[in-house]
Amino acid sequence: MVIVESYPIAVVMCVVTMLCWGSWANTQKLASKEWRFQLFYWDCAIGVFLLSLILAFTMGSSGSGGRCFCTDLVQADGKWLGSAFLGGVIFNLSNILLVAAIDIAGLAVAFPVGVGLALVLGVITTYIAKPEGNVPMLAAGVAGSWYAWQYRASGQTTAGPGPDPGDDTANDLSDNPPAVAGADAEFFLRNNAVNAAVLASLKPGGSGARQEVRLNKTVALRGTVVTPDKVIEDGIVVIEYADQELGGRMGSRSVGTISKVAEYSSGAVPAGATVVDFSGSCIYPGFVDMHNHVHYNAFDLWQPTFDLFPNRDVWPKDPRYSDWKKLNFYFGRDGRNMTVEVTKFGEIRGLLFGETTMQGYNGDLPGFYGLTRGIENKSNLFGVDHINQTVMNVSMWYKGSRAEATRERLSSGFASGKVKRYIIHLCEGIDDRIREEFVQLKQFNLIREEIIGIHSTALRGSDWDDVAAARMKVVWSPLSNLILYNQTTDIKGALERGVPFRNISFAPDWGPSGTPGMLYEAKIVAR
Repeated sequence: MVIVESYPIAVVMCVVTMLCWGSWANTQKLASKEWRFQLFYWDCAIGVFLLSLILAFTMGSSGSGGRCFCTDLVQADGKWLGSAFLGGVIFNLSNILLVAAIDIAGLAVAFPVGVGLALVLGVITTYIAKPEGNVPMLAAGVAGSWYAWQYRASGQTTAGPGPDPGDDTANDLSDNPPAVAGADAEFFLRNNAVNAAVLASLKPGGSGARQEVRLNKTVALRGTVVTPDKVIEDGIVVIEYADQELGGRMGSRSVGTISKVAEYSSGAVPAGATVVDFSGSCIYPGFVDMHNHVHYNAFDLWQPTFDLFPNRDVWPKDPRYSDWKKLNFYFGRDGRNMTVEVTKFGEIRGLLFGETTMQGYNGDLPGFYGLTRGIENKSNLFGVDHINQTVMNVSMWYKGSRAEATRERLSSGFASGKVKRYIIHLCEGIDDRIREEFVQLKQFNLIREEIIGIHSTALRGSDWDDVAAARMKVVWSPLSNLILYNQTTDIKGALERGVPFRNISFAPDWGPSGTPGMLYEAKIVAR
């Protein structure tokens, strides 16, 4: 075998080995962003094994020093070869589990816990097998390692004990900023105060159950009424409230219906109605927000690490988005679920931008009564549940063992009239891979009038001929498209290819990468 005789060269090779051993994980940045860390390690381990074989049969089998690789292999006892192989399997399996833990919990937690536990168990099992060494020193080392990883696993730091989960001040992010990695600290510190204020404003008052205040009387709004057809300088809008049974977890709700829009006069106001005088101000019809994620709208923009993403399957893996979600954890599964509160906050934000109907609720939530109408829930304009939506990928209709059954249920719903519209993210991105969604839907005759394609950013050229012929609908969110993909939907091309103007709507998408509301999105559309 080749043996290095020069001491300086040996030192240099040791330094190179140290750098490679300590920095192999950094090479993941050169690979695909979709490559999971544990799978990347698996492939790395295979590469190390193959490289070792190559070196064994080249540098390990040539030269004048020592025995060659095959000779060494033959002279070894099979029992020890098996033990070495088993040790390698256990070592690599443990490393795969370690990097999986790092991927989930972060390096600052997973590494001290995993390595600390290995050190403790290693010392104990080694001493049991061969009781040698200074017992007090070994015990002190084991105790120190045990305390260190337990201390780190409990989420504590040298600054003192963590917040008491039962203490309201535990939610004060300015005093207890969450541990995040992969994004600059300045970005999070700048947002801590904002998010702390948001959380404080969302806390339900008192310890009692949430209560709905229901209107049960008629209200007449007086002011300058702007309708799609004309302006009534001194007009009234009469709203009559009545309880409606909406079914499901929504239960009974007080629903207001506009019963009259007319010139103001004393006779035009129903008996017993409360007149709210907005004289000097304008009363407009509300916007219909055709696409949002309402419970995300309590939060402001996140900052993507990369300038460009190819499609919607890639940016959720952006490390800064992961950090952003750790910071905005109010609707997570960690015991601080405030989905109802953040949803109502998102609705208030929408109302401030003129939205009275919104799409994109996180289901029918217990205790949630709705401040705006939900398009796809039973609180919608029609009082029935025949508008479906999903945030799942379109591929559920053409990939996997359940695809055929899923398509059959969808087609059956369309045929029976139980599903009159289906809202889904379609071709959100700019590459051929995401455009394949449109190709597949066309193959299965699912480019049709009932489909509302959110974004449809990857559609091009003759694709719009099919959209126009099928009378399919499109929802356009230009700012979110530009932030994530540096391109937006070809609306001009759609109109030129015959897609009716009425079949295209615009909407903010959501707070993290879109505008705060419809009025802001209208400015983006105008540009």
